[in-house]
Amino acid sequence: MKRLLLQSVLLLIFFNSYSQESQTDDWCTPGTKTYNEKFDKIVGMYSAMLESEKSQEYTRLLNEVIEKSDFVNSGGNIDPKDLDQWIMDNISKTKFTDKAAAEALMLKRNTTYKEVIMANVEMYKVLQESVRRCGKDFLQAVYFEMLMKYGDGFHP
Repeated sequence: MKRLLLQSVLLLIFFNSYSQESQTDDWCTPGTKTYNEKFDKIVGMYSAMLESEKSQEYTRLLNEVIEKSDFVNSGGNIDPKDLDQWIMDNISKTKFTDKAAAEALMLKRNTTYKEVIMANVEMYKVLQESVRRCGKDFLQAVYFEMLMKYGDGFHP
């Protein structure tokens, strides 16, 4: 549940970073050959990324940070982007032994995520161009497909 909330927030941020304008040609019309080819290409690239060893390592590290944060059991509300700060401010409420252990795991998670992104720059460029050209509906369709296929293993 926490992962879906985090993913939803990230999706909204990503959606808002693009113009609402879109072109209405075959390239952007669901069901057309051109659209389906572009969609299938991006879904294939995204799947390859999510199935990569580095991406799976990132997901494992992310889940470990979330599990060790013990945030669900701490009460209150927090914006997912502030989870790392919350952990550092409330280290005694977490399952981390100390701040150094938390920082080390969060750094490893962040470094791994950057490596995943850098290894998949081309996929993100193609996705960005598709969103620029067709609007947020294209991105929503891709992300929905990924969520259905990978569930908690999906990350933007």
